[in-house]
Amino acid sequence: MVASSSSPSSSASTSPVLSSAHRRRLADVERDVAGYCNPCDDDDDHGHGAGAPGIKALFFIARRSKPPRASVVDQAWVRNSVACLLFLTIVVGLLSSHHRGGVVGGSGRRLVRRVDAGEGEVMRWREENLTVVARRPPETPITNIWMKPDSEDYTKCIERPKNHYRTNNATAGYIIVDANGGLNQMRMGASYYRAFARTLKKAKVVKFTHTDSRIVNNGLPPSIQRLRCRANYEALKYKQEIEELGNTLVDRLRNGSNHYIALHLRYEKDMLSFTGCSHNLTYQEAEELREMRLNVRHWKEKDIDSKERRIQGGCPMTPREAALFLKAMGYPSSTKIYIVAGEIYGGHSMDVLKAEYPNIYTHSSLATVNELESLKLYQNRLAAVDYNVALQSDAFVYTYDGNMARAVQGHRRYEGFRKTINPDRHKLVELIDKLDQGTINWDEFEIEVKTHHENRLGGPYQRLSGRSPRHEEYFYANPLPGCLCRRNTSL
Repeated sequence: MVASSSSPSSSASTSPVLSSAHRRRLADVERDVAGYCNPCDDDDDHGHGAGAPGIKALFFIARRSKPPRASVVDQAWVRNSVACLLFLTIVVGLLSSHHRGGVVGGSGRRLVRRVDAGEGEVMRWREENLTVVARRPPETPITNIWMKPDSEDYTKCIERPKNHYRTNNATAGYIIVDANGGLNQMRMGASYYRAFARTLKKAKVVKFTHTDSRIVNNGLPPSIQRLRCRANYEALKYKQEIEELGNTLVDRLRNGSNHYIALHLRYEKDMLSFTGCSHNLTYQEAEELREMRLNVRHWKEKDIDSKERRIQGGCPMTPREAALFLKAMGYPSSTKIYIVAGEIYGGHSMDVLKAEYPNIYTHSSLATVNELESLKLYQNRLAAVDYNVALQSDAFVYTYDGNMARAVQGHRRYEGFRKTINPDRHKLVELIDKLDQGTINWDEFEIEVKTHHENRLGGPYQRLSGRSPRHEEYFYANPLPGCLCRRNTSL
């Protein structure tokens, strides 16, 4: 009782009960703060320990600045509030810094990730790209069967040189006549040209019905070759109704974003009769072709060995051979195929192709009766529609080297080396016969076909001169060199 009557000042320093209670009360408050900062303690284990002294210092300042009359509970509440505010300030500051430099180029997002650090180090953060989350769904990748071949940096180069310019002075024009023969023949020739000069001036066009005068493929000045491409690929256009119908058929084939093949299946009656090819046809059909060949006077070859011609690669591919080729090249049965040709000969010639590829179309099946009304009587106009559809196709496959095939493949090279597959008929016939005989299985056949056609997909190569124009590549089938140059190459 005597001890209890002591003064407060002395008891605070000497009484074991009060001093113990006072120390216990402060320890409780510190445990409360420590309980609140348990996540901080966990962070210290991962290298955030340097942050704890700063927080304790703030707690100490808060205790020093608190009026003596405040209760111990109030002091603990203030310390907890300060700790919360400090913690939120740090988090908001870090997130704000991330937000200011987070997204780069719109191609993805960034992630701020905590990185483990050694004991006693300050908390570190790392910025990492998040490409998993995209702003829009990625486009469907183009598979190899639809990809264009490597252009090797070739592009169009048909512009006039900068030092070539046109004068503004219009003239009536003139004609240069290159006449052959002796003097009299030359005079007659000049007179003939003079006679139709008035017609030429009025109509701007003169019709030649019997002439075989052609521009050579090679050996011309570069300016002339570029002029040929400007005329053929830029200036020459089909009638508007032909262009529009071709574009309409392309839209119907694609139906949004679908791919399609344009197959130039030259398995027509006149071509088979001319080449003497009758593989997979009936005896009656083969005889019909032979009689047709005998009755056409300007076809010089009359007796042709059909089997030998096919083995040499001189026959158009049959529809069955085309189906086997496309399947071996990797085109699935769901592929859309547009037939660029007239009427296919043979009663059952198309059966195998249609069974393997049921999505087969022609201008007759895609266009309406009204759309074909103005064109159906003119085969050349329908061929022009086919030309347009073939030009825009994702892959063009031609089964015989005709004028149409040459023109389309050259135009596709000019337009950026669009995929154009040129089957090696000689090799393909050999492989198909081995497959039919059981000498090779399908897997071996597929590998052989793909390997042999790796470099026959329409990529760039130089057109070479031959021993004669008949034995060299047609200029319009491959306008390189002449109209295609590597980038940054001067004309």
